[in-house]
Amino acid sequence: MSKMIDDELRAVFVAVADVLIPADGEMPAASTADVGGPTLDRILLLRDDLKEVFVRGLRAIAGQDPAAAARTLNSEDPKALATIGLVAAAAY
Repeated sequence: MSKMIDDELRAVFVAVADVLIPADGEMPAASTADVGGPTLDRILLLRDDLKEVFVRGLRAIAGQDPAAAARTLNSEDPKALATIGLVAAAAY
């Protein structure tokens, strides 16, 4: 299966996913659960309706501190943050 998003956006997603789903006790952080791996591509393939907003959000925050980026999206594009959170939770 080809990648649904490029490596740069994938890294942005994983970093923000760790903010949204941090390690807690015995539960691993999103990155430890490999949310940016093949499952991400499968989710975006199955839920093509999410891809535009998902990518829009990631592009808007690329290069930013992940925690600050999540706060920025929460205030400026809450739909994008919600979509990123939904995909992160589904991949987790």
